[in-house]
Amino acid sequence: KAGSKIGIDPYIHTVGKVRTYTEALQKAGQSLSMLYDANLVDEIWQERPAPSQNKLRIHGLEFSGATVSQKLQEIRNKMKEQNASVMVISMLDEVAWITNLRGADVEFTPTFVAYFVLTLEAATLYVDQVKITDEVKNHLQQSDVQIKRYEDVTEDVKQLAEKKQKFLISPSTLNFALYNVALQAFGGDKG
Repeated sequence: KAGSKIGIDPYIHTVGKVRTYTEALQKAGQSLSMLYDANLVDEIWQERPAPSQNKLRIHGLEFSGATVSQKLQEIRNKMKEQNASVMVISMLDEVAWITNLRGADVEFTPTFVAYFVLTLEAATLYVDQVKITDEVKNHLQQSDVQIKRYEDVTEDVKQLAEKKQKFLISPSTLNFALYNVALQAFGGDKG
């Protein structure tokens, strides 16, 4: 119905999907509303399973084909070609590939819930700390990858954007919430 608002969780929808939804809804005289502070499904889900606390494991070089350091250097070279200084990665399979780590957070896939932020000077994995073993910690430290709390990614992305860093994003993979945090901090209109 014209004038209706459709609410979505911006943490689970990509920038590209939000743009597609917005365009379609505008044509119908409707609008999209981002529910940043309330996930209505979470509020009514009674017997929700606890988040996974499965430990991460290292995906050996014989399977990964390149070290984490090699992968980071290759990505940084591509970032430089694009004149970008920050890349935010929210796709779980991409985070697993970059870090040469595997998990068991999503049934039937070797991924884990995490974000990865890469700058020309630093690399940070945002993940639930309970999943990190000493072996995984050492593996990441060898490639100068910092480990931070999963919840810290939003503030860190905001701080990078406030420094007017140029972000390289993929609209088809980055969630709208992190994109919008960066856009707002950079001084742009709410996307």
